Amino acid sequence: MLSLRSGYLAIATLLVASLLGASALAADSASPNVAPAAKKPAPRPVAKKPPPPTLPAPSVALDLEAPAQGPLFTMSLKNTGTVPLRVVTDVRLLRLTLPPLPGPVPKGKKAPKPIVCSVPAANRPQGDGDARVLPPGKTYVQKFDVRTLCFSADASAALDAATRISAAYGFDSKSLLPPFVVSPLDPTESEPTPTIASAKDVQMAEKDLAPHAVVPKVAPVTPSQNGTPRDADIGLPRLSLTATARIDTDSADSATLTATLKNDSSRAVSLALRPFVLVLDVTSPSGHTTTCNVAGNTALSRDLLATIGPGRAASLSVALGRFCNKGTFDERGIYAVLAHVDTRKTDISGRTDGIFLGEIAAATPSLVRVRAGTVPVVNALKPRID
Repeated sequence: MLSLRSGYLAIATLLVASLLGASALAADSASPNVAPAAKKPAPRPVAKKPPPPTLPAPSVALDLEAPAQGPLFTMSLKNTGTVPLRVVTDVRLLRLTLPPLPGPVPKGKKAPKPIVCSVPAANRPQGDGDARVLPPGKTYVQKFDVRTLCFSADASAALDAATRISAAYGFDSKSLLPPFVVSPLDPTESEPTPTIASAKDVQMAEKDLAPHAVVPKVAPVTPSQNGTPRDADIGLPRLSLTATARIDTDSADSATLTATLKNDSSRAVSLALRPFVLVLDVTSPSGHTTTCNVAGNTALSRDLLATIGPGRAASLSVALGRFCNKGTFDERGIYAVLAHVDTRKTDISGRTDGIFLGEIAAATPSLVRVRAGTVPVVNALKPRID
């Protein structure tokens, strides 16, 4: 019995071994030996192109000169290099930096920053179309009204007090793309590649500013009645006229001037305070003078007059572009507008006692900066190349 079981066991063992051998043989036949794939060679390093040579900056010197009196400053750009340059010529690209107004700094407050005078960004040139060729050793010279840059009350006061000044001329941008204020000339067959770089702006280091008076100090104008100076003995009212000090605008159509008449007398004063009594003497950037006034019904009854009490004031506002003739404010730049109130042509029905019939002028003109318009044609502002 034992030998029979041993026989069965031996047969089973042989059977399993034969099955395992067949499986291994099938696996070997299904997966023949394959040589391992060869590794790809490492890519060869690509030689980098050498960076383009750095070109030298253009040699240009910026300078400013202030007159002893008056608003016409002089800007100059000199080509101090050896090659001709293309220079954008527009004084609206100029920026002045002035020390802050002198005075004590309040406790806990930061020291005031320098004051930068410039045309608003929206009114500066956006391209480099207005340009000239500046040969080596030559200087571009341009006079300009400094009030077109230093127009605000703070900027004007800082300019009057300044003893030092620095400046920059060009496009106020960090971009490396055009426009450029200074650049080489276009390529030619003889010089196909530029030898100098382009520049966004030109800097002038801080320097001393000569004593100057942008607006000369003048004595106040004495108001008059019928051309006669006020005389307390004959009981004439003491009136004073002021007008908007500064008006900054792109168009005179949107600019409003307000004339304010103050009664410094001890008694009330009546007068016709209507648009037809307002007179504006306008001096343009090119020096032309125009008088603006409007027609109106000068025949008024006493109850239609304005009465200004002692120490009180009354105002009259007009839109400059509508009050003055068309074209009066077409030029770009600074206008001086002197306001008058002239009631001498008023025809009052009934009694005229206590009614002011005379003319009063403002002590100082209003300044109007028109930021857009035609360039004023005047010999003093014509640029030149020396």
